[in-house]
Amino acid sequence: MTPPFQPDELKAELERALRFGIRSLERMVCVNSVNYRATRDADGFVFTVKCLPDSRKGIYDLIVRHVRELEGTKAVRRLFEKDCPQTFRGWHLICLAWCAGGQVSPDALTVRQLWAFLDDYQDLSRALQQVRDVLPAYPGRQWRQEALAGCMGFSGDWLRRLIEEIPEDQSDFRASRLQVTHGDLHPGNVVFDHGAVTGFLDVEGPVWGYPAWDIVRYFNFALTRTSPFFVIRRRRIWERFAEAVRHLPYAREDWIVSINVTWFEQLWKKNGRGRIGAIDTLRLAVRARQYRRMRKIVQREGRD
Repeated sequence: MTPPFQPDELKAELERALRFGIRSLERMVCVNSVNYRATRDADGFVFTVKCLPDSRKGIYDLIVRHVRELEGTKAVRRLFEKDCPQTFRGWHLICLAWCAGGQVSPDALTVRQLWAFLDDYQDLSRALQQVRDVLPAYPGRQWRQEALAGCMGFSGDWLRRLIEEIPEDQSDFRASRLQVTHGDLHPGNVVFDHGAVTGFLDVEGPVWGYPAWDIVRYFNFALTRTSPFFVIRRRRIWERFAEAVRHLPYAREDWIVSINVTWFEQLWKKNGRGRIGAIDTLRLAVRARQYRRMRKIVQREGRD
């Protein structure tokens, strides 16, 4: 994604509108937008300039709205709202607070740091219940059915047993229990500095689901990025997940359904789109063990 302007041109436009000098404007890697790290010349204050093309104006509008609705939490804040130009060369601009720190895997957190993160998430979760324009809940039952329909080839019978061992009434979120969730809570969207959360990122796409599902996805993403051979690191992730189940006030049923929906999403991505090969089968076998272990932890540690 290449904007129709050079960084120096954007820098000059921002300096004119914001009425202060910018020492540097460094482009950051991002998938769906063009982001810059800007440093104010006078005092070294750092902030983010997010630029989205006109084709993504809907996302820009959601960011503006949800950032305002989540004010008071550790969701990223908007800066220079009155002064920042709304558009430049057809691209939509928004200045956001810079979150110092970086991504931290859950196994690197102490128990107290994990508790602080979970408390910050609960603050975010309460604020999320007030936002508008929420995306539909993920279709766990539909993913289950499509994964079953895709059971073919030498691994089809084995995959079918994996799917059918989960009761159908534990395959999807209940409409009466739905809440607004972050929807994409993985370690890359939680910024830590010295073990404390400095910001939650990507708040523009809240989704109906269970708050427990956000936490399951946070730990699940860490597990998928950890080699099965890193036994000590994986053990610490399981320990932190058990601590999260004990610490958070979510019912055992919410955890189980959230785990199952996440598992069906994985199956749908692999098995629901056509025949899978031997390597994918082995990967799914590893993933199946992980989800079984998550369920066992919830059965042992969860609340009724």
